[in-house]
Amino acid sequence: MTERGRDTGRAGAGGTAGSGEPGDPGSSDGTDGTGRSDGADGEGAAVQRPVRRKGTGTATGRPTAGGPANRPRYGLRIAVPALLLTGLLAFPGLLPNTPGHLGSLAETALPWVGAAVLPLLGWAAVRRSPAGVAAALIPAVTWSCLFLPGLFPAPDTGRADFHALTLNVGGDRTSPEAVARKVIATGADVVALEKVPPSAMRAYERALGATYRHHAVHNTLGLWSRYPLHGVDALHLGGAWPHAIRAVARTPGGDTAFYAVRLPSVRLRADQGFAVKARNASAAALADHVSRDPAARLVLLGDLNGSLRDRDLAPLARHLTSAQEEAGRGFGFTWPAPFPLVRIDHVLLRGLTATTTTVLPDLGSDHRPVLTGLSGAGGRTG
Repeated sequence: MTERGRDTGRAGAGGTAGSGEPGDPGSSDGTDGTGRSDGADGEGAAVQRPVRRKGTGTATGRPTAGGPANRPRYGLRIAVPALLLTGLLAFPGLLPNTPGHLGSLAETALPWVGAAVLPLLGWAAVRRSPAGVAAALIPAVTWSCLFLPGLFPAPDTGRADFHALTLNVGGDRTSPEAVARKVIATGADVVALEKVPPSAMRAYERALGATYRHHAVHNTLGLWSRYPLHGVDALHLGGAWPHAIRAVARTPGGDTAFYAVRLPSVRLRADQGFAVKARNASAAALADHVSRDPAARLVLLGDLNGSLRDRDLAPLARHLTSAQEEAGRGFGFTWPAPFPLVRIDHVLLRGLTATTTTVLPDLGSDHRPVLTGLSGAGGRTG
């Protein structure tokens, strides 16, 4: 072959290896111009690597689940439930009470609503969303403003003139003799017992009689006192049995009207929601009676089967002061006794000052007792 023929062959080979055009410059690196090698053994071939775009974490440019591009979106997702939670904490009265008295249920459980902040903070932390953390802190701060002040000791309000105790004995859960021993050991001067089985009432009278020489009982309710009692009256607040008894005691602070109360029970039902109709009717009747009671000093002791945050108990709360709010520390939960979740056993006052109030240890009932120190002087009763 002549020199010219050899040159022509080389040129033809170059065109074939490239794009089909003689002397194609894209073929000089041994590829076909698309980044693929034409060598059978890949020797000397250039490898094309995927290019990652900054801030995406993927070769395609799509954001990863926890990537910076997604963080604003997660912040918004966390902010929506956080703001709804804040609204519920700050304005529970805006929640409708129909259907199923959900507003009353939310108000009763309000201290526990703050627990929903924890999963929101966890979600924000996992997603590394500063906006989500900030949003979750809003209901946390709201809860703190509402409830933290009550966790600190109340200011000293002086020495008590006498002490009053309330306990729902839980029906047949307890022994009259055992309850009597523990009640006497508290040093209470006036004792209200609720849900006493009629068959056990005589046993309670015998067990408490040596210490509390004055008492008034009716149905499942009883008042025992170290001080003389008069003006005893059973109050029918709707239903088939009395829900309260009233008596006037000659306390060191003067004549004081005492109420022993147990309002009808409430239930959570699939078909009704928070079933509180009977309790609400009795509470309204009791509030009306208390508002018309001429006593200058009045103490209401008992199981109201509801929190005072519940809007349906507002008529009663308007006329009286809560000893827990005045002198208590913490939430003062009383039920259920092994691990109390809500305060449904109350000491409410008019014309007296609570100096102390304490939820006592479990005495065997499903409720815990509440012991309150009271002071007050002067006044009259009707």
